[in-house]
Amino acid sequence: MISLYFHIPFCYKKCNYCNFYIIPTNNIPNIDEYKDLYLEALKNDINFQLKRFNIQNAKVKTIYFWWWTPSELWINRLKDLVNLLNKKFDLSNIDEFSFEINPLLSNNKPNDTLKFIDEISKLFYWKSRISIWIQSLNNELLAFSWRNYEIDTINYLLNNLKANNIVINLDFISFWLEKFFDNNYFGVFDNFVKKYYDKIDSYSIYTLELYPWSIFWNNEKLKKLINFKWNIEKNILENFKKYLFILEKNKYLRYEISNFSKKNKYSKHNVVYWNMEPYLWFWVSASWYVSNNFTNSKFWIRYTNSFSIQKYLKNQFEFQEYKELEYVEYLQEKVFLWLRQTKWIKLTKEIKQVLNITKLNQLVNDGFLHYKNKAISFTKKWFDVYNYIVTEILEF
Repeated sequence: MISLYFHIPFCYKKCNYCNFYIIPTNNIPNIDEYKDLYLEALKNDINFQLKRFNIQNAKVKTIYFWWWTPSELWINRLKDLVNLLNKKFDLSNIDEFSFEINPLLSNNKPNDTLKFIDEISKLFYWKSRISIWIQSLNNELLAFSWRNYEIDTINYLLNNLKANNIVINLDFISFWLEKFFDNNYFGVFDNFVKKYYDKIDSYSIYTLELYPWSIFWNNEKLKKLINFKWNIEKNILENFKKYLFILEKNKYLRYEISNFSKKNKYSKHNVVYWNMEPYLWFWVSASWYVSNNFTNSKFWIRYTNSFSIQKYLKNQFEFQEYKELEYVEYLQEKVFLWLRQTKWIKLTKEIKQVLNITKLNQLVNDGFLHYKNKAISFTKKWFDVYNYIVTEILEF
């Protein structure tokens, strides 16, 4: 089985912390025509790639719509795309249909967001997972980040959300700025988690990364905060641990570095990546990760598409191989990605050949890794030094 990912690059506006390419919808004339162009290019991309690889009626495990605001396409365009997927793939046994959404659509009416969620859930009833970008529970911090909603909007949505048989995830950012905007921020977060426990199935907590090309980087107020005895990396970690403590206290299980859920309410699509299962991405510069079942090769291969939005909209797809994984490289990536999860990885003969056993034993003794029944997993210290540990134990 394969999983499908669709990138929708439209956003109402670019947030201060965002360093990615987006198409803002609030200041582009004739934006609907641009959306129609993108949708047609996306459909042509699907047809082109499936023909190129001779993929016919492949069984689909999960579908994911993300980056930046898929709801900007509006429901009719999404239904049009799903109709094509039904013709090109076998969706009869799909495990999960995931959709990222902002609390407000472009027209700033929360009731329209509720209607949109209801329509999305009907596309794959019993299988839908909606992820809502909350980011923060402080109005001043939301405004500082250029989000287009306030806490009242979030509460209105959650209080009126009819989440029957839909998995609901909320996304937050550990800004490290929370303390400056509200000394009791994590008390507010704790109360929020308790209040909506019956409705919210999972949380994603991501740490803010600052880049020179983001608006935040050159913000004068932010510069003053940075210079005010503030160790960014240290406080990002401290704040993240506060999120972690509150979520675990409220019975959300950590199943990956940044993700927490009730039992069996995790993101099935994201697990596809961490387990190194095959996936197809469709959008500008998108990557595929496919096995020899699709390529008649003895290797797992990564492919990438055109990096030019102008070419993409003209249906000039430059799909090309950029990485053919040798078996040892495949095993290295498998260890690297698997250990992001709170799962045990068996130390098979194949896995051992890419590990530094001396370093591994040292990290077990130092309390960073569990070792049991010839398998390893991270202890709760893992997040602090994840990158360090995996680079230490993998033999590159």
